[in-house]
Amino acid sequence: MVRAVDRVRDRLARATNALNAERLQYAIVGSSAVLAWIASVDESATRFTNDIDFLAHRSDQMRLKSALSTAGFDAQASGHHLIFVEGSQPSSRHALRVVFAGEYLRESDLAITPSLIEFVNFGAARVLSLQPLVEMLLIDHRVNARVDVRDMIDVGLIDATWTARFQAELGARLQALLDDPDG
Repeated sequence: MVRAVDRVRDRLARATNALNAERLQYAIVGSSAVLAWIASVDESATRFTNDIDFLAHRSDQMRLKSALSTAGFDAQASGHHLIFVEGSQPSSRHALRVVFAGEYLRESDLAITPSLIEFVNFGAARVLSLQPLVEMLLIDHRVNARVDVRDMIDVGLIDATWTARFQAELGARLQALLDDPDG
């Protein structure tokens, strides 16, 4: 378990160092961003996942590929996203996934992903600010995203006042998680 966590930290550090060296605009999103926010409140409530998600500009695709290639990651084709895997572990479970700002994650989504205007530095890594991160998780709405939102509710990062911050459908999704945290 410790080795798995160390590998995630290593991948995250190599990726963010490469993106920072190229002065690319990006933000960590998904469960890795949730981990950073939760750790800022209660380190004992954190949980790790093997994959790492980034938000970036589509216009930077070639620079992203070049920067992450120098850090040991190989690009793989994957629909609307960019996926990067390590040569020694070419599994999507250990991948870096890049989604694009201002676009739909899936055609059926209620809204587009947030812009890269709001981010917070956690050490050398840029993490999407809390409100756009929550919005992105509510848009995604898959099981992992709902668990991430529940974890943030549990540590007090999100409460019932947040429902009004989002468009009606996303606010309703948040309210459902607030009403039934186990459901």
